Amino acid sequence: MVKKTGFNIIRLLIIGLLQLSITACNSQKMKKFEWAVSDCAPKNYPASIYRGSLHYGDKSGAAVPNGKIINNGWGNKGTVYSRATPREVPHRLDIVWLSLREDKFYGGSFELPKAKMEQLFEEGFLDLYDKSNENVKITYNEIIIGVGPGGVIGVWLHGIGFNIQVATFYGEETEVDFASFNPNGIKDRDRFVTEITAGRVSPQELAKPIDFKSWETKAKTFNWKPKIEGDIVDHAFFTELIYYNNDLEILVKKLANNFTFRNRTIPKSIYINWARSPDGYRLKSEFEFDEKEMFDVFNELFTEPETQQGELIFKYNAKKDVDVFLKVGSNQKQLQKVTLETFKSIH
Repeated sequence: MVKKTGFNIIRLLIIGLLQLSITACNSQKMKKFEWAVSDCAPKNYPASIYRGSLHYGDKSGAAVPNGKIINNGWGNKGTVYSRATPREVPHRLDIVWLSLREDKFYGGSFELPKAKMEQLFEEGFLDLYDKSNENVKITYNEIIIGVGPGGVIGVWLHGIGFNIQVATFYGEETEVDFASFNPNGIKDRDRFVTEITAGRVSPQELAKPIDFKSWETKAKTFNWKPKIEGDIVDHAFFTELIYYNNDLEILVKKLANNFTFRNRTIPKSIYINWARSPDGYRLKSEFEFDEKEMFDVFNELFTEPETQQGELIFKYNAKKDVDVFLKVGSNQKQLQKVTLETFKSIH
């Protein structure tokens, strides 16, 4: 009898430990962040989402805004149905949309990089507007879903001062009953597509061929960081990095030169604050890059992007002139087509 009771106690202890383990695992899975859903499509490539949803947890879903024409710019936040709500990070995207310039419906179901998204939500970033000097941290509050020609889909996390693309997918061509797609509007599909496209895109743009690989190319990442060199380095700091895929980093001063290597896309423009003017304003310079040159140089020097690290160097001389180089390992190349504009800033 004693042995049997002992056995039962041990069994109960084991069951209890298993339950605690399961509860701990479930608690880990149930980690929640406040986020809303937004939409976008590339400028000059209008689209209309028929239906879409981000799935999270066991059976929950958040609708992607639909039923309207979008061409607000690739990676830009658009319509938001409701404010950010605490919930788990989504694990799947289901979506169907009409690409108007092609007059084609695309759709599909896609597994999202949930672990990567959770990590980014957890890391967050410093609050740009915090004046307490206490390193107040905030995080992303929107998930942007972008749809474009050729079935391309982009997914970004968006927060105040930060935008980062976390996934690129391709939907497949599909068919949708047009009466269901546009129940309260124009019934004739050809007329609908023609009128909407002509109203949103200039004849000059319509005459250009669609570069179907453009959005995937711009989403490619390289392991690099920016760096300031020269006599000015003690006074200069980065303030904004804007990328061709519309990733964005706006930086607080205390971290503006404290960059670490990480996977970034190719920059479109970078801002540097570098001196005080006699009237008390800071001088800010915008470096705008030539798209073809930047992509050519990055792809030329990053011969093995999976293993290499690079630095985009802004080298100032005593006259405050600056040269811009990309350096990868022992190889470097100066950029020749950089447009520089300097202006006064209160920050």
